[in-house]
Amino acid sequence: DLPSMMGQGMRISLVLASLLLVAPAPDRRRGCPEGDSLRNRVSQEGKQALERAADAYQECAHRSPGDASILNNLGVALDALGRHDEAALTLSQAVSLDPSTHQSHAALAGALASSGRCAEAITRLEDALSIAGTHGYAD
Repeated sequence: DLPSMMGQGMRISLVLASLLLVAPAPDRRRGCPEGDSLRNRVSQEGKQALERAADAYQECAHRSPGDASILNNLGVALDALGRHDEAALTLSQAVSLDPSTHQSHAALAGALASSGRCAEAITRLEDALSIAGTHGYAD
């Protein structure tokens, strides 16, 4: 029926939106070794900075257990490092501690989508949109 088809279409749109957030852009600068070298250096420096940030958030999480914002930031850093399962676990803890924060739900959706858990990602995106709308962030 039409309502269930529309619901399925919405779910597909949400999954696609989450995948766009985590999918790398294609490399369109073929044949530019100087640019590639600089980009790779920046990428490596960025990865090292993310690793330091994750380490710092991990230390803060040990000092302040139960702080959802610290766990959210740790989860985002872990996800950016490609540690999607660890990120999903950490972000799940943040959501459990503060289920009213749409950012944690959205970040969890991204980590779940990155680890191939699309059905769970859809649920978290729906939660994030619902919470954001409740707080006046979504139209």
